[in-house]
Amino acid sequence: MRLHGFLRDQHLIAGLGRMLANEVCHRAKLSPFANTSKLTRDGAAKVVRAIHDAVEDGLAYERTRSEMSSSKDRPGRVHGRVGDACLECGAVIRSVSYSNYTVAYCPACQTDGKLLADNTTSKFLK
Repeated sequence: MRLHGFLRDQHLIAGLGRMLANEVCHRAKLSPFANTSKLTRDGAAKVVRAIHDAVEDGLAYERTRSEMSSSKDRPGRVHGRVGDACLECGAVIRSVSYSNYTVAYCPACQTDGKLLADNTTSKFLK
């Protein structure tokens, strides 16, 4: 199973949606399409730490507000920042469409500079 899909599967981890899945993958410095069956113990530990940190940052942001925000309004490192510079490395944040949703990622931090092809353009990239 791909990491981003794993993180979004409410039967496996309840409460993480698209935004947090994007943020967790970035914080763990793993491709959103990394295969979970190939994660090392260290890779899995990075994902667990990234989940904790992303949720904590989200809660800290919510505590500054008088009303709860929607996920599109919450600040993120990659989510909602496509085309902007990555806060970690300065590379341009990219996105890829996959199975009716969009995944935001930093090619430099997460995919060793490789640009991911989405299912709408991949046939043209072959």
